Formats: sequence, structure tokens, C-alpha cells
Amino acid sequence: MRKTIILLAVCIISSPASLYSLEAGGPASHRTIFLNMATPGVAPKMAEHINKKIIGGLRQTPFLTLLPIEERAADQVGAPLHNCQNRECALENGRLYAADRVIVGSITMRKKQTVTPLGRENEEQYLLRRIQSEYYSITIEIIDMNDSSTIALIHEKMPAADLDGGIEKLLTAIARYYQPKKISPPQPEHPLCYFITASPSVMLPLGKFRNMADYGAGITLSAGIEDMLFEKYDGRISAGFYHMHPKAGKIDSYISTQLTLLAGYSFCFSGGVNLLPMAGAGYIAHYVKDRGAGGYTPFFDPHAAFQCEMGYAITADTRLIALPEAVLFIERDMFCAYLSIQAGIRINL
Repeated sequence: MRKTIILLAVCIISSPASLYSLEAGGPASHRTIFLNMATPGVAPKMAEHINKKIIGGLRQTPFLTLLPIEERAADQVGAPLHNCQNRECALENGRLYAADRVIVGSITMRKKQTVTPLGRENEEQYLLRRIQSEYYSITIEIIDMNDSSTIALIHEKMPAADLDGGIEKLLTAIARYYQPKKISPPQPEHPLCYFITASPSVMLPLGKFRNMADYGAGITLSAGIEDMLFEKYDGRISAGFYHMHPKAGKIDSYISTQLTLLAGYSFCFSGGVNLLPMAGAGYIAHYVKDRGAGGYTPFFDPHAAFQCEMGYAITADTRLIALPEAVLFIERDMFCAYLSIQAGIRINL
């Protein structure tokens, strides 16, 4: 058993490809080859330093599995194409090593001369000195082997004095294209829920309305949709009918009806209890028959309604409800209002 463990450890240490796969590989990793970049006008030692620096950084990049070309070359027929000068060469290497992506690029060295005064005062401000600076320009192309398209074209300029810092910026830019795409979790679907309600109702007039009636009783019916625009959003149309007890002596019969569009947001609590405040508007119609008159005289007025449905679920689709309501309207330049209370049942269809 001890010999087996030692042999296994030696095999892992002696296999750089396997070791690297453990560090950077994974289900979301992209098998990538990096081809030594073209280096026109760059000293060979400096070009070698830059290439090795980039290779070292790629090996530490998450979700990037860097395929070691030297180790795989022995398994292939023919020599690998190391120094690529064009896109066709990069694609050939990608197919040769069955890579998902290929990174290829070029390094150029530029010189820049600037003129600056020797000082700010006296004759030194008229004496100029020439300063020559060198900087490197690195262009990287990441190629997708699935469709031979360019995933990214990255260009980085860096002064020779801060070459390592510039390479770190380049590696950071490359790493962005290896990060898995963030997938938003699927939003739960909230199917529309249709419902109807039926409620006996009692009305208490307020303001000038009290000059016409003492109270009213009737029934209110409504139909609506739950989760209409978003979860717990309730929209409905409500129709009410009231037979009023007239207060004015000349009124023989008094009927009131109303039609209202309402919307609100439901708050759910434990134990099957919910609270649904709503607001809406519509039209209210009063039909008044005076004593001795042959028929009803109608009055139509716009109104605003405010309700708060309090419900208690007795089954999954049935709920007992109590619904206080306040209605405001103007009739013949008179401000009128009434309060009502409904108690009934709500059924999901």
C-alpha cells in the first residue's frame, strides 16, 4: 500500500500536463493553446521574457486550461507550428491540438522622443533636452475554434520601465473573456388566476348624501385577475346594487348602482389570512322616483373608491372576505360620500 501511494505521487509530479489540468481545468474550462508571438524589432531575450511571462499568467487564469504544446508534440504526426505569423497558422495549430481556443499575437517596440525645458527659471527655461523613451505594443487575438471567429482583439501599450505591470493588465483583460457568463435564474411563472366575488353589502351615506337617504342595502358582485401584471397584483371590475331607504319625504323610491374598476396589491399572512388594499374609479348612478311621478329620474356621477379586502382561505380556491369601502362623488355641485361594508365569498376559477 505504501509503495502504491509513493508511485502515484511520483507519477503526478512527473506529469506537468496532468498537474496543470488539476489546477486550471474543470467543467467550464476552455482548452487553449498559446502560440509564441511574432516579435519584429524586439530583442530575442526580451521577446522570450514577454512570451514566458504571458504563459505563466495564462496558467494561473481561471477557466483556462493551457495545453502544453511541447508535451503533446510527441503524440502528433509532424512538428508543431510554433511561430505563427498569420491566422491560418493559428487555426492549423488549434486543429492539431484539438483546442477550444487559440491565443496568438505580436509584440512591437516603439521609441518616442519628447523635448522638455531644463528648468522653469533663468536661461534654463530656454534650454531644451531631448528625452527618448521606449514602449512596447502587444496585440492579442483570441480565436474560437468552433467557428474560427475572433472572440476578442486586445491591444495594450506599456512603457519599457513598467513592462511587468503592462503584462498584468493584458492578462487581466484576457481573463475577462474566460469568465463564465452569468445566467440569471429562471423567474418563477405566476399563472393568471381568475376569480369572482359575491357579497351582501350595507351602505351608510355621508355629507350631503344624508339629506337624501338614511342607509342602503344590496349586493356587490366582482370579477378579476390575480397576479395580472406581477405577483400579488390584483385587478377587478366591481358592480354594486343598493336599495336605499329615502330620507326626504318626497322621494318614493331610491335605487343606487355603481360600476368600478379597481387595482391593488395583496399582503399574505400566516394562517391563510390576506389583506388587499385597493383603489379605483368609475360611475355611480342614482335612480330617484318622487311621489306621484310616473318613473325614475337617473343621475350619473363619476366617483372614486377605496377598498380594503380582508380574506381568510377556507380551501385552496375559496376565501371568506370582509370588505370595507369608502366612495366619494359629486352630484349637482354637492360633495357626497358613503361608507359600506361587504361580507361574502371569493372563488378562484
